[in-house]
Amino acid sequence: MLKKLPTRLNLEKRGVALPSNLCPLCKRFEETAQHILISCEVAQKVWDNYDRWLGILSIRHQSIINHF
Repeated sequence: MLKKLPTRLNLEKRGVALPSNLCPLCKRFEETAQHILISCEVAQKVWDNYDRWLGILSIRHQSIINHF
């Protein structure tokens, strides 16, 4: 929320040279905090497994601010 996570997009904005700013998990979208924690298909699978492990059904918002 404070844009302090070292995502590839934030690192690029800070002048760090990277070969790509795409998500290293899905390789389809820019790696932002929103993407890596909420909207990435790999992150969604992790959250689904976590919910199953806990035996709960959680509601996920599409906005990182609303979710957390």
